[in-house]
Amino acid sequence: MKNLVRTSIGVFFAIFIAACASTPKLSQEQILSQYQQIASLDKALADARAQGADYLAPDGYEAAAAQLDRAMTEAASGRSDTANAAARSGLKSLKKVGSDVEQSKDLLREALIARTKAMDAGAATLYKDNTAKLETALRKTASLVEQGRLEDVKKRRPDLIAGYEQLQLMSLKEGMVDTAQ
Repeated sequence: MKNLVRTSIGVFFAIFIAACASTPKLSQEQILSQYQQIASLDKALADARAQGADYLAPDGYEAAAAQLDRAMTEAASGRSDTANAAARSGLKSLKKVGSDVEQSKDLLREALIARTKAMDAGAATLYKDNTAKLETALRKTASLVEQGRLEDVKKRRPDLIAGYEQLQLMSLKEGMVDTAQ
């Protein structure tokens, strides 16, 4: 009988310790409502993406997104200090992203106009591979802006413009052929 009581007490304490040790993970919604800095970073990243940061300042944007992922993981595990530190780091890096986006927009203005025209003509749907190659080239060029290699950006700009204009022309021709048929 004494052994049964000791065993029962031992099992009770083991269950109690296990229950205390395992904290439930928070959902994304719970994290965003409980952690103001993480919510601010999440919103700032969405705003930056709307401004084209994912392709006009890709390295900085990816670094900030990685900090958001880290902050979410830390917060979900209940480590609020490291979660907030990651969010602060992400917000800090987004300040530079904003200036890099503006500089990319300025240096690549003609290429971005040609890109918009090509996309409006349906290039992304009609010529997925060609569009993907140009989008990669655009991201690499914008990455050079982030590195401060502005002369290299200026050298690449004509190829981007010509590539997007060619895509627009091909897309418009394709549209005319479809209409004629």
